[in-house]
Amino acid sequence: MQQSDLLSMAIRLAFTILIAHCISSHDTHAESFGDRQIAQVLDDRPAMRDIVPTDHPIYRFASEKFSTGGLQNRRVHWDNTEPMYGAEHACETLCVVRVASDQGYTGRDKWAMLIFELFNLSHAGDVGKLRWKVVHGEIDKDAFVHESLRLEIDAMRRTQAFLTRYPIPGVAPTVYGFYYRFLATPFTIDEYLGFLDRNQRKLRYDPRVYNAKIYDSLRPSSTPVQNGG
Repeated sequence: MQQSDLLSMAIRLAFTILIAHCISSHDTHAESFGDRQIAQVLDDRPAMRDIVPTDHPIYRFASEKFSTGGLQNRRVHWDNTEPMYGAEHACETLCVVRVASDQGYTGRDKWAMLIFELFNLSHAGDVGKLRWKVVHGEIDKDAFVHESLRLEIDAMRRTQAFLTRYPIPGVAPTVYGFYYRFLATPFTIDEYLGFLDRNQRKLRYDPRVYNAKIYDSLRPSSTPVQNGG
């Protein structure tokens, strides 16, 4: 083999190695599905921009939950539809989360709402079972509301512990903001019920009323519940 052939082969080999390295590097740094959802959140809710760095535990948690945090580890999609209240989730054909565009909430408030809804989605399977019981007359309204509240409180407590360990970066939360109230609210069921009672007129969202309406929509009041429900 001539020297020119050896040189040509060496050049081709080096070029092949370079291309393989570039492809590998691109795959390593490619945006995940979760990262793309967060990017869309920030486009749609600009108040949330420039608060949580991409290497922060809150960002990484949100990205992971968007990727695999839905029912049966399904993807969670950002939905720009305005929620009924500050934030909400749904897990039917698709698992989605929504956060209000309301300027009465700060960017940090909205990050706290997003993290809560991503935690709340972990109970999508339990919520589905509860609603199945409603449809089949195996649970009454009071029990349904209580169990729904218990699941929501669990998500609140987990969110509170997470945000206490990994605070949202920036200035201290305003005492009037959602983020501050969320961190300060006690989340045993009795304490939370007392909080709801004391603040009933001020709250936009009362989970007892919300879940009672869901019960009524699933099972008309004229339909009796089976004994032992």
